[in-house]
Amino acid sequence: MLFLSVVTSLLAFGAFTAAASPTPSLKRRQDITNVLAIVDGLQSKTDSILPQIDSLINTGEATVTSIEPLAFELVGVLASVGSSLEAIQGQVDPAADGALEEVVQKTAAIFNNVVQTLDNVRTKKPQLYSIFPKHGIEAALLKVLIGLEFVVGGALRLVSVLLGVAERLLSGLGFALIKALLGFH
Repeated sequence: MLFLSVVTSLLAFGAFTAAASPTPSLKRRQDITNVLAIVDGLQSKTDSILPQIDSLINTGEATVTSIEPLAFELVGVLASVGSSLEAIQGQVDPAADGALEEVVQKTAAIFNNVVQTLDNVRTKKPQLYSIFPKHGIEAALLKVLIGLEFVVGGALRLVSVLLGVAERLLSGLGFALIKALLGFH
């Protein structure tokens, strides 16, 4: 009789703990959602910083004093996102809810916007372009790409396909490491 009550208690406890622990697929889906949230945050911040840089350059009001804080902020945001991606331990399931495609498209759009803005600076105010490499823009961009590849394996290949049109601009900006990482020759 005592044996039956102990076994029943253990089975009930086992069922309770199994129901309470999250399933691995749910955890993976949450992780890809976290990656998407990080990329959304990056997009929001770059959508604020890049138009300010473009506006200063296009109106001719750009000076070292006005561009340098924006360059510093842009590099800081990119580096922070790279660190956030590195903080997600291990790779996530890239097939979860089609989120990989959204992550890749948004990342490619962000990179395209950054490259377009930097090319605008280099073309219209070449004397101010050196501010960006000085603050480590290429290293920050690399950190985001490598972090994304580490977390979502295969994303880098897809981003490179979407950025194919920006290959010429990457060359003009002197981003040799990014070109090599993306497989551009």
